[in-house]
Amino acid sequence: MIKMIAIGLVVVALLGGGGWYWQDSRDKDDTNSMNQNSQQGVEQSKQESQQEKQETIDDDDADYLVIEEWGVKIPKDVLPENTSYRMATANVAYLYNTDVDKELSKLSEEDSRILDECLKTDARISIIRIPESTINNPDSPEYIREIKKIIGDYGFTITSAQARCPGFKDKPEIEQLVQAYFAEPFRAVRTTAIEAMVTK
Repeated sequence: MIKMIAIGLVVVALLGGGGWYWQDSRDKDDTNSMNQNSQQGVEQSKQESQQEKQETIDDDDADYLVIEEWGVKIPKDVLPENTSYRMATANVAYLYNTDVDKELSKLSEEDSRILDECLKTDARISIIRIPESTINNPDSPEYIREIKKIIGDYGFTITSAQARCPGFKDKPEIEQLVQAYFAEPFRAVRTTAIEAMVTK
């Protein structure tokens, strides 16, 4: 009889302990699941927030010509319609009318090479970025000291007119392209564009 009572107590204790263990592990699973769901919610919220922020930034840039390489932007309302830019070097960019693209596709490979080389050196179309240390150097060329705007550690300016690129010799059609799509539309607005320039 005592054995039966002892066995009964052991069975009750085992059932009680097993039930307690099962309930405890279920509570932990629920807590872990809630934590995991909460963490996923936080991550999703962060992603949505970053996406909204990116969309806002993109919307903010919609009214600007953004020069990504320099981290600056120019309001489109100071530029002629269909304006874009190309980098000639790390510190020289030029503006151009995108309508030229269809004309450029008609050029021979050699004429395209001549045009690209000349655009890198054509002062009629350039916007130049100059490190501040160079601006303050009395040995720098005078045009470098005629800064139109300083943003961060750089000054921005334009160069004065210079002799036409030697590559245009015997290539009047390329010279005409440069005049029509690169030089003339921006002659009067390069300084205004620099003065209106802001950090991206």
